[in-house]
Amino acid sequence: MSQDSAKAQEVRAVLAKWTANDWRRGFAFAEALEGTLRLTCGVPAHEPLLNGAGALAMPVRTRLGQLELEDLLQALAPLAIRLEARLAQAGKDENVALSVLKGQEDVGPGLARLAACRLGLQPSIAGRKGRVAARGRARTKQQVVEERDLGEVLDELQADQSLVVESARRLLGHVESGRPIGEDDLAQVQRWNDDLGLAAAIAGSPAVSLVSLRSRLAERVEAASAAEREAVLLRTLRNVAEAVVTEGARVVLEPVLEEAAAADLAALDAGRCEAFAALHRLLSLPAWEVDDAEVDIVEAAFGRKVARVAVAEVALGGPPPRG
Repeated sequence: MSQDSAKAQEVRAVLAKWTANDWRRGFAFAEALEGTLRLTCGVPAHEPLLNGAGALAMPVRTRLGQLELEDLLQALAPLAIRLEARLAQAGKDENVALSVLKGQEDVGPGLARLAACRLGLQPSIAGRKGRVAARGRARTKQQVVEERDLGEVLDELQADQSLVVESARRLLGHVESGRPIGEDDLAQVQRWNDDLGLAAAIAGSPAVSLVSLRSRLAERVEAASAAEREAVLLRTLRNVAEAVVTEGARVVLEPVLEEAAAADLAALDAGRCEAFAALHRLLSLPAWEVDDAEVDIVEAAFGRKVARVAVAEVALGGPPPRG
């Protein structure tokens, strides 16, 4: 058995014993792990990586158990990099460092066993750790940009902001006093910063502050509302223009139907839009269901004869649009 095959078998044996808690720790410990796992194991963004109990889903576990060393390194690179860094912090003696890792709440025995495999020292990872981690983050960001709602991401950023401020203050205090910075605080600040950039990517904006992104979100909502109103008005005008009315009614309604067909949305004021919407409703309802207020609107805009004829006709089917 080659050295690579033996190492791959060692890693697969460790992962086969991981519990749901180990996987939860793994994803929390290295956020980019989800991206590299999906990429290597071919798991689409819409499919879950975990089962209902929080452990790795069986199809993903099966696939992971079949990977050779190079693919395992690609899948686990973000986690291997972080575990290697944590080992280095824990001490020069490897056995002591591994014992320390086992007792750390965010690592535990399962991740410590993977750390013992020393994947972070493998040639395909060593020397390009930053690029590997960045690739995992980039894939995750791309998936989130496609799937996440801007308002939801901004709400999460707002909720976490006070915690990040505290972490940043602790980091500043450590630096000012010449002490090592806390890795957890640094990770929290970096995660928040990455998520802020992610929100900017979702918004399609170079602006990277909560205030500016909130403003961008408000613009999006307003634009969406305006587009929806425009779409409703276009349907209303088209339906009125194409209304099938009796021959006698057409003599009266023809000028209005032609106006609807030729209407320029940019030139229509709010009153005229409301009048066409009211006419649409008159042409859609039997006389006994007509609202007198709608009749008054149509009469004021198009004349009494048009209003009376429209009440007598049921030329359009389906629910009449409002607003």
